This record gives sequence, C-alpha cells and structure tokens, in this order.
Amino acid sequence: MFFVVRQTRGLNLLIRVFITILRPLVWLLGLVYLLVEAREMFVLQQLASITVFAVFALVASFQMKTSQLLMRLGNHSSIDAFRAGILMFVAALFSMVDAAIDVIISSLQSEISSILLLPFFVIGWLINLSSVILALVSAELFIKIIRISLLSDLRSASTESFS
Repeated sequence: MFFVVRQTRGLNLLIRVFITILRPLVWLLGLVYLLVEAREMFVLQQLASITVFAVFALVASFQMKTSQLLMRLGNHSSIDAFRAGILMFVAALFSMVDAAIDVIISSLQSEISSILLLPFFVIGWLINLSSVILALVSAELFIKIIRISLLSDLRSASTESFS
C-alpha cells in the first residue's frame, strides 16, 4: 500500500513537472510560429486575410463558450448557439483557405499567364464569399439567441423583483 502511494505521488510530481515545462513551451512554439507567419504575411501582404481569420476565430470561441454557459443554465437555445459557433469556425477556416489560395496566386503570377490563374481567382472569390455568408448567418443566429435569452432573463428578473 505504501509503495503504491509513493508511486502515485511520484507520478503526480512527474506530471506536474511535465505540465509546468510544457505550458511555456507551447506558448513559445506558438509565438515562434506567429512570428514566422507574420514575416511571411508582410512579405505577401496578407494582413487582411489573417485579420479576418482572427476575428472569425475569436467570435467562434465566444459563441462556443456562450453555448456552454447556456447549456449549464439549462437553456434550450444552447444547441443553436453551438451551431452558430460551428458556422463561424467554418467561416474562419474558409478565410484561411482563401488566404492560402491568394498565396498560391501570388507565387504563380510571375510564372503563369493570367488566363490560367483565372480559376484560382474564381475559387478564391467563391470561398471568400462563402466565408462571409457563413459568418453573417452565424452572427444573425447568435444575435437572435442572445436577444431571446436576455429578454427571457429580464422578464424573469422583473417578475421576481415584484413578487
């Protein structure tokens, strides 16, 4: 029994040390990746694409956390909030695909004629259009959910204060 307790404490200590080392390492690797991407982004002038991706990803994260909160509160709108978050996340992914297509176009522009690049332009435009439509649908759905949830909470709070 004592041996098992010592092993568990040792394993617990090892896990804590590993996590203590891993957490800053993950942030450091993320920072290095962002610095490399930032250099490439400025060289290729992809600032707008990465900004759109970041905004969509942040909004998707907010929508997902809100759906979690609504689920914990027992609100039936949590499923729709989750759907809105998924739509926004897909919009963020589409914006990154659009940025990748822009990089392909800029790298091939000097080697291939403009006529041959036309399909890339069309595909990139359609993906960007899809990204914006998904983001707008997600925002519209989420605003409706928030409005309904807030109004029901205000109604219940007003009836409780008068009771």
